[in-house]
Amino acid sequence: MRRILFFGGTFDPIHYAHLIIAEDILQEQKIQTILFLPSLRPPHKECVASFNDRVRMVNLAIKDNAALECSDIEGVLPAPSYTINTLRALKERMQIDHIAFIIGMDSAVEFSTWKDPDALLNEFEILVIPRPGYSQDGVSERFSKKMNFLGTRMIDISSTEIRERIKKGRDINYLTPDVVIHHIMEKNLYR
Repeated sequence: MRRILFFGGTFDPIHYAHLIIAEDILQEQKIQTILFLPSLRPPHKECVASFNDRVRMVNLAIKDNAALECSDIEGVLPAPSYTINTLRALKERMQIDHIAFIIGMDSAVEFSTWKDPDALLNEFEILVIPRPGYSQDGVSERFSKKMNFLGTRMIDISSTEIRERIKKGRDINYLTPDVVIHHIMEKNLYR
């Protein structure tokens, strides 16, 4: 049976920390596929690049890794992009019994603000990856006891940092793949 983990986020833009963490999880969890799920309109964040540009950047970044895939499902689902709605739609469309969803520690800390957090934890496995500046202590015990905290590397690269560097005219080499940098420059994103 093919095991798939779902990795949600804005990916605005995708960067090397996302890719390294995905590779670590592939190896540690012994799964075949990670499916990236760019959010259309997340309720907690404002996206800078369009949904189509973010999906395109994810696809460019993962094109040489057969174990990594991207879904644009949120482009056809009603907005805002509530995780529980997306995962339910994926479960139905892909005929999957068990879904595991990857979030960052920052999202785990804010989990009480998510739509139907208890239902989300009851219906799906939530895997939490470390993020700089956040710890498991900040996650409500009500949620943390049902979450699976992974020991992946903590890489201090953020999409916010990349956008700020671009806005200031600074270099973003080695933060995101060259194909993503090319797309950002070609489309004049984050200026």
